[in-house]
Amino acid sequence: MIDFVGILEKMQQGLDAMQTALRVLKAITERRSPDQADVDKLRSLDPLSADLPVDELACDVIRNGLKRWESRRAEAATSNE
Repeated sequence: MIDFVGILEKMQQGLDAMQTALRVLKAITERRSPDQADVDKLRSLDPLSADLPVDELACDVIRNGLKRWESRRAEAATSNE
């Protein structure tokens, strides 16, 4: 049996990560320094990419979040069949 609550919680975590990444990118495009807490959060979310420039790190977090989102959505759809 599929744990839908667990899937939804993980999807929410992914959305939170993407929102953090978007805040960082917004700050960069507005020529402001991103909030250090947001940058630290991104580095902890994607430790393998932590030494990338902040804009690339934020893009990686978004890209990875979208991949996970699609995977979980497909998993949920498969369980409904």
